[in-house]
Amino acid sequence: MTFKQINPKFALAVLSTSIGSVQLGYHYSVSNNAHLVIGDWIEQIKKRSSKKLPSDKDISLTLSIITSIFFLGGMLGSGMTAFFANKLGPKGGILYNNVIMLAAAGCFFVSRLSELLEMFIVGRFIVGVHVGLNSGLCPIYLAEIAPLRMRGSTIAIYSLFAVFSYSLSQIFLTKEQFLAEKYWYYFVAMGILPGFMQIGALIWCPESPNFIFIREKDEARTRTAFRWLRNSEDVLEDMNRLREYKSTLSKLPEISFKNLFAKQLYRNPLIIALAMVATQQCSAMEIVLYYSDSLMSDAGFTSLQVDTTNTLMAVFLVLTTCLCILTINVIGRRSLFLMSLCGLVMNTVFLLIVLGLSRDRDVKLYSNNITAIALVALTASYGLGTGVIPEVVTVELFHYLARPFANSVAITFGWLCALVINIVYIPVKHHLGIYTFLLNLVVDFLLFVFMQLFLPETNAMNSKQIIQLFYTLDEDSSPDVETVL
Repeated sequence: MTFKQINPKFALAVLSTSIGSVQLGYHYSVSNNAHLVIGDWIEQIKKRSSKKLPSDKDISLTLSIITSIFFLGGMLGSGMTAFFANKLGPKGGILYNNVIMLAAAGCFFVSRLSELLEMFIVGRFIVGVHVGLNSGLCPIYLAEIAPLRMRGSTIAIYSLFAVFSYSLSQIFLTKEQFLAEKYWYYFVAMGILPGFMQIGALIWCPESPNFIFIREKDEARTRTAFRWLRNSEDVLEDMNRLREYKSTLSKLPEISFKNLFAKQLYRNPLIIALAMVATQQCSAMEIVLYYSDSLMSDAGFTSLQVDTTNTLMAVFLVLTTCLCILTINVIGRRSLFLMSLCGLVMNTVFLLIVLGLSRDRDVKLYSNNITAIALVALTASYGLGTGVIPEVVTVELFHYLARPFANSVAITFGWLCALVINIVYIPVKHHLGIYTFLLNLVVDFLLFVFMQLFLPETNAMNSKQIIQLFYTLDEDSSPDVETVL
């Protein structure tokens, strides 16, 4: 099946699922853009409540809580992936998750109308839960509805929507727009719109055939789901594949959160998945995404140069993510990811050298342009694979029953990494300055070596073949007997 053969029904299922990631990119960007205005709002509220002007330290602490609470919510939401996926199905879980988004939007509006700072913080936490749960459920649903030869690109479209929404927010939601104080909270609560769009479209799509066949044991509904997704009456190949897959699953060790760490069949791919998530969250690019404005301001960029560089970074992030989607099923996950990670290492070195030279008065006149090139190159390297492929491979490395548990752990770990980066970056930067990127460089290099040694290629491999990367299937063996390749 090629892109030319994509039918409208399958496209509807993919797009209506992927639109859930808009919340991730949007809330990353919108909170950063509104940072100063939200700080002014906090100052006004605290001044009215305490009858005195709050200190800068007090305001900074509150802003830090508002930022961190989003990541804590993401950890909780992603940790609930297994429960929602196993009880409601991936599609059912995604639909119910939009109720959480409605609650978050309500908190944002109430906080602004009633001037309750606490409600705003609660809203940030709830939207974090929503985004975390989406980041666990959506890739699972996309993997289970996609034809084998399109599985990688289908899952990657979820990341494209996140990148696209982040980039649009960076370009269009400028600080000047947010300075209209009476409007900023509308931008923050605007995330409710993708939720309505998702409910309106996804409700027409079928549940994951894997969930219907294996969990609910309903062969007739499974056949109907495949006919809808393939837009064809001939689904015999899909049904036979699923029957064989179910038979294979019966020969594997029981899955639980405990066995995810205790059994090598699950532990080995989990270590790989966690390492891939670490490359994504601990790279220099994540710091650039969070703190690009302050980084460029410290380097002596003018306001126009900051806006221009941010726009270029956003454009290249979208373009390279699209390139990743187009080539992931051709070049393969492993090759593309290693190329991307190698690019991150080299461009982090490039950025460090340029930022170091920018301190020299003789080259400072030209250094801003070179720094902008380094930032754009770093962004392009990230979009080419590091920002996309971890979600794809994490879903592919695990069989249907283990996938929700593994996604819960891996994505929760990703949110934890993001939280730690946000908490420690400012104090570390205070002591190390630009050499903070040396820490990212060391981590990226070590993870590159690890991936070179242990990351398998899962492109075009069916679920049974991927299982056999970590487990020898013996038709006569008990599920408790385990032989690791």
